[in-house]
Amino acid sequence: QACGLTGIMGLVDFANHNDCSLIRAMMYNSGDISKERDRVVGYGSWYLYTDDKNEYIEKYFSKYVLDIVKKSILAEFNNEEFIPRDIPSVLTQYGASFVTLNLNVMKAYNDTIYAVINEGEYYNKYGFYECIEGVYSRYFTTYYGCDSSIYLNLSIKLEAELFVENCIMPKSDINNKFEIKPSEFMIIDDVLIYNRFGVLMFRSPNNAKSWDGKYKGEYCPQAAYTYVIYYHQEGTTEQKEKIGTIVLLY
Repeated sequence: QACGLTGIMGLVDFANHNDCSLIRAMMYNSGDISKERDRVVGYGSWYLYTDDKNEYIEKYFSKYVLDIVKKSILAEFNNEEFIPRDIPSVLTQYGASFVTLNLNVMKAYNDTIYAVINEGEYYNKYGFYECIEGVYSRYFTTYYGCDSSIYLNLSIKLEAELFVENCIMPKSDINNKFEIKPSEFMIIDDVLIYNRFGVLMFRSPNNAKSWDGKYKGEYCPQAAYTYVIYYHQEGTTEQKEKIGTIVLLY
């Protein structure tokens, strides 16, 4: 007769007659330590639970079981091996477990970003780092295997050129004003005109008005005048300067 058999049989009998579940807490044998399997001594511990064994598992180990199932499924999706560690003894006993997987297949997320940058700049968002006009794509996969696609439609705002007249005829019916007509995406900050002695003859902040060739209500002499134009590209703060000559003719 095996050592301890009578005690174990008595414990099982007590559980059966008192509507208790016999829960195995742990079980070992001496061979686990000595590695000798011809003669071994077993060690075991059990405790009584007043409800059904399955209820006990559901109450105390349901989160553990669901976590193991989730990790196992994810490992299968990723072609990886998953081996649970530190499994509670009650879950190592023979039995059947059923887990229902409610699978929701989400549509792949797709989106297109339309962006405009200035020439020489880079678009540096959402995983993109581009400076050339075109369409780009990035593909992402979440931890749960969901796919997403993001497209970037990138346009380049070319450096605008500033064209300025070099001659006006103030007393004529045509071409009688010095006007600044900026191109698209260009913003005029200030316009200044000087005579050859450095006297400021005209100023127009933000290009609010044009010059009719007059200074203090009188027509300026026929001569060459120096203009200074300050401007910047839309979307930038870098101010640029253009200097040239405008000639008055009568």
